[in-house]
Amino acid sequence: MQLGSNIICGDFNAHHQAWNCFTNRPRGSQLLKFANQTDIDIIAPITPTRFGYNSTSTIDLALIKNFSFPYNITSLSELSSDHNPIEISFRFNYILPPDNSNINWTLFTNLLIEKHAHPLPIINSANSLDLEIRNFTDDLLAAHRNASKPCNKQEYLDSPQHQKLIKIRNNAKKNWQISRNPNDKTILNTINKNIKKPSKTILINYGKKN
Repeated sequence: MQLGSNIICGDFNAHHQAWNCFTNRPRGSQLLKFANQTDIDIIAPITPTRFGYNSTSTIDLALIKNFSFPYNITSLSELSSDHNPIEISFRFNYILPPDNSNINWTLFTNLLIEKHAHPLPIINSANSLDLEIRNFTDDLLAAHRNASKPCNKQEYLDSPQHQKLIKIRNNAKKNWQISRNPNDKTILNTINKNIKKPSKTILINYGKKN
């Protein structure tokens, strides 16, 4: 089954320890190599999806590309088949902290123009397209970094963005305490890391506007 262009899920019949199988098999190794080369995330339940004679395996998977919402994936013991149905739920109402950088947009624009004032590149293969996308992404992030002005630590702690992050952290902690789901714990740890590590990157991302 494919939903849009971001999610593909189903029985891949691919075994690998990376998604809780007991052994690595050629098809699983090929799938993992492909996912790493194309920046695809492979997600799987923490419990098996197929039950054979004296064996279990996790071969019903989902492949996700450019999808940042938190998710839960569960193997459900609800049918008589040797395969369990898989339930994937995404939290589309999850609120990410806003990006209110102290950024000089004129400088940001000029930095990009300097890098991309030349004629458009000739793209004649998938590899050249991927290369141009990577280069442009690197230039975009570098321009944002060089045109941003971090606020000081106290400004960050007093900012509405930081207070909102505290509220989000508290909600995430409550969710994890109720569900004990590893995905909820991952979300909580990520938020705690952002709160407890007021580095330049964090200060830029949650600073006040000029």
